[in-house]
Parts: sequence; C-alpha cells; structure tokens
Amino acid sequence: LVFLHGSGTPRCTAEVAKHFVGYHTVQLMTEGAIDLAYDERAYRLEGAWCWPALPGPFIRFQRAPGCPWWNHRYVAVTGSLAARWMAEGLFPSVPQRVLQPERLARHFDELYEVIARGDRWGRRRGINLLERVLLELADARTERASGEPWLTRVLEALADPAEGYDAARLAKLCDISEVTLRRRFRAATGQSLHAYAVGARIAEARRLLAEGDESIKAIAERLGYHDVF
Repeated sequence: LVFLHGSGTPRCTAEVAKHFVGYHTVQLMTEGAIDLAYDERAYRLEGAWCWPALPGPFIRFQRAPGCPWWNHRYVAVTGSLAARWMAEGLFPSVPQRVLQPERLARHFDELYEVIARGDRWGRRRGINLLERVLLELADARTERASGEPWLTRVLEALADPAEGYDAARLAKLCDISEVTLRRRFRAATGQSLHAYAVGARIAEARRLLAEGDESIKAIAERLGYHDVF
C-alpha cells in the first residue's frame, strides 16, 4: 500500500470535480453539508458521512447551497492492497452515514501523524489504522442490515448483480408497498434502490476484472450488460 496524500480541513470550502485515476480515497465529513455526485447519481449529505472516491465515475462534491463550510478529512492510497480491499468489499461503495464521527476523526488524525513519519513502522501503523477505519465502516453496514430484517432481505435479493432487480417483487418480499420500500431503502442507505443495484453491478465488474483473466466482453455478458461498451 502506498499513501499518496491526506489531510484534515476544518471549515472546508473546496470544490472537487474529476476522475480519480489509479488511486482510492476515503472521505469523511463530520459537520456541514455537501452535494455529491458519481456521474449521474446525486446525493445531498448533511452531518457526519463517509464516502468513497474511487477510479471509474466522474466525481463531484462541494458545499451544499446555504452551507458556508464543512469539516473534511480524507486519505488517498494506491497499490495492490487497496485493490484487494476493494475486491473484498471493505471500501464503501456509496456514501455511508457515520454514527461516531469523533471516533473516526481521531483515527484519521492519528493516521496522518504516523504516515508523516516516513519510516517503515509509521507506514505499517498507517496501513493498520486505515484497515481499522474500513473494517469499522464495513461492520457498521452489517449491523445496520441485521437490525432491519426487511433491509437484510432486500440486500440478500440484490446479492447477485447479474439478476438485476424488480422493485415490485422486492416490495412483496418485504410485505410493504413499493413506494414505502423505495423511501425506506433511501433513508437506510443514502441512495435509491436503482442506484444501489447499479453500484453493486459495477463493484462486481471491478472485482472480476481485478481477480480473474476473463475478457471485458465475457464479464459484461455475465453481469447482464447488453452492450459491452
């Protein structure tokens, strides 16, 4: 793992609009509000959130209208370990609400200190701290799903990206209306049902490209894309 850069910026007013090429980042907001978009998928995040900025989509984020600033921390890494974490599902694939922002902020601040040392053990401790952050986020995602049985059923039904999704069928599975399902899903995950299904398919495509030797055409067909391009 190679640490490229990272910092904390209180009262941040930065605007980011670019492709993240060849590296992975974890972004943290502990206070404020931003507008975030991955290509055409848009989010309004208020309060404490983590979100990824990863190779692939065109990513934009900036302070939301009416919000003068936001508290920002991030770290950017590259290397085979980052790719493996991505394939294992440790990196969040969408924005994730943070329930203990002070705790996570301390992890980031300690991470900056140890990687600034520039020595072998500082780097090793940095790897350990970043993996701890990712594991805590992944664990929180699992706990949230286990605490809401309807959400567990929906996520299990969407586990195979090649199957696509049928909102009416999923609503029936949860014994709720389709409108209620869409509203609850967005409240629980921060994104629409459709965006989640698309993101899961893209994440699986990334995993197959990273771990195997299948052609892009074969992977596209496996995941149900009708047009390889």
